Amino acid sequence: MNFQDHLNTFLNSFEQKQRQDATLFYCLNDEAPDWVRDAIHDMHDDMLPNDYSYNMAQEVAEHVSEGLIYERGLDELQYETPVELCDTTYTQELLDWVGSHGARIAWVDECIADYGPAQTLSDNLSMGMIAEYQHITNVLFSAIEAQLEA
Repeated sequence: MNFQDHLNTFLNSFEQKQRQDATLFYCLNDEAPDWVRDAIHDMHDDMLPNDYSYNMAQEVAEHVSEGLIYERGLDELQYETPVELCDTTYTQELLDWVGSHGARIAWVDECIADYGPAQTLSDNLSMGMIAEYQHITNVLFSAIEAQLEA
């Protein structure tokens, strides 16, 4: 199996369900292999399962898969995917993201400590969201690379 095959396994491990209030959410299906479950757990970065982490994981995998179709390189996809996925995020989406779990402010704080504060609150929040997307992307790539080496 190659990178794309394992990426397809990851993508095919998701299913979308509907809550009683009609909101939709992603979760893993019963056929998800252990390596996918372990990757999802690592992507949550010590947070309990939550919609944002599942959605972000599914978005990253879809984006990488589409990039491979257009023959983009893996290195390019690993480092550009997080920025590309945050490119059109609105301020309210950023506020909802950071407010969804107390641990998410740590992504913002870490970016401010590493790069200095941005000029606006929304830019600081964007940096934090990009950092979480980068974490999820890195976990995905590491999990697939481990499968390739197995």
